[in-house]
Amino acid sequence: MTHENSLYFDGRYYDAIVSSLDQYHDMNFYLEIAQIYGGEILELGSGTGRLTIPIARAGFSISGLELEVSLIDQAINKSNNESLKIPWIEGDMTNFKLDKTFDLIFIAFNTFSHLLTRVDIENCFKSVKKHLSEEGVFIIDTFNPLLRVLIKESSEIRNYTTFPDPYSGELVEVFESNAYEITTQINKLTYKFKIGKKEFKRVVHCRMVFPQEMDELMHYNGFKVLHKYDNHQKDPFTDGSYAQIIICQKI
Repeated sequence: MTHENSLYFDGRYYDAIVSSLDQYHDMNFYLEIAQIYGGEILELGSGTGRLTIPIARAGFSISGLELEVSLIDQAINKSNNESLKIPWIEGDMTNFKLDKTFDLIFIAFNTFSHLLTRVDIENCFKSVKKHLSEEGVFIIDTFNPLLRVLIKESSEIRNYTTFPDPYSGELVEVFESNAYEITTQINKLTYKFKIGKKEFKRVVHCRMVFPQEMDELMHYNGFKVLHKYDNHQKDPFTDGSYAQIIICQKI
């Protein structure tokens, strides 16, 4: 269920934001991953199908699980326009029960950061383990928290993006600010939308999980890390990496 103040209030708006930011840099990585690990694929937090649809278009068997109905509706419209038979599942990645296992399960585009507590993360891992085939691969693609960046930028208002309103065509200006809470490791992102004289705000909460913390969470929940990358070009993970791209299997 979409909360009134959520960034995911409208699937068409969400697609307009993503398109304006040209957020497709990971596409080739996931198409290659699908080619390598193949079989049955599940994307958790599939949104409007930014990755799910191109993977299906390439001939792979993929399902998308998403919590936000507004995003699922947009994904259905887009896949129907291409006559793609994609199972779109309304569900929570912390507790899902499907009647099959998958050879590849992945959480892309920092969606993992929406798991705000340790319990949320561990419940997600439990659900993934139940649905992952014996030799299956699980991929997490999320932030690598850099405190110097989080604290420095906190409360600073930044120009985020502009795009034409998907309904009226008017110019939409979006401004971003954040407030990082060290005790909970949660970064609160506030987006102010300005359309002419109209303004409204949307909020996203993101849990920051540090590298050693991530490795320990995976280990104690029954996963072994096969690879950890800095980016979608598979460069090695380093102290200055902005992302953690982790490929793992069940122990």
